[in-house]
Amino acid sequence: MPAKTFTYKYKGKNLKCPSIANPTVGVLRKLRKIPESEQAFFICEEFLDAATLDIVDSMSPEEFVQFMEAWGAGDTTPGE
Repeated sequence: MPAKTFTYKYKGKNLKCPSIANPTVGVLRKLRKIPESEQAFFICEEFLDAATLDIVDSMSPEEFVQFMEAWGAGDTTPGE
């Protein structure tokens, strides 16, 4: 079972995020109506607090993809 909190190290900071490895049916229902290109942003805005979202906003596109892949898998990864 995935951890309830996902930790990702980014530029010396530990980002603590709720696990999204097993989303609720409500989240899945909302995601099905959102274009695929917008789904990652919806997930970030739905689950991350403002401080963590600010850090994620500073990531390059490549770093963001790595973060989202690790977060979705529930992996706790160094990220750096």
